[in-house]
Amino acid sequence: MYDCIIIGAGPAGMTAAIYTARRKLKTLVLAKDPGGQMVWSADVENYTGFTMVTGAELTLRFQEHMASLKEDLEVKLGVEVAKLDKNITSFVVEDTKGNVYYSKSVIIASGK
Repeated sequence: MYDCIIIGAGPAGMTAAIYTARRKLKTLVLAKDPGGQMVWSADVENYTGFTMVTGAELTLRFQEHMASLKEDLEVKLGVEVAKLDKNITSFVVEDTKGNVYYSKSVIIASGK
């Protein structure tokens, strides 16, 4: 049982994961690949703290930040969520391979 499952690992999903893990919430991130649409951005000029950074470099920095919180944060890439349900005690997330995960909360950060 996780405290939070985050669906998506674009900028919003990775940021949410960093914040939940920093609060010591047992967090699982499920995503096809990290970075989302940001990865395809050649130049990112509107991100606080950077005058210019590539989308790929910013994605790498986000991933490094998440890796530093590995005690409370698990990331599964190459995963596509197929089903999301709510039962009496938890959320139930199922991926396309039939794996099932349970959580007290879910953040959907699917992008676009």
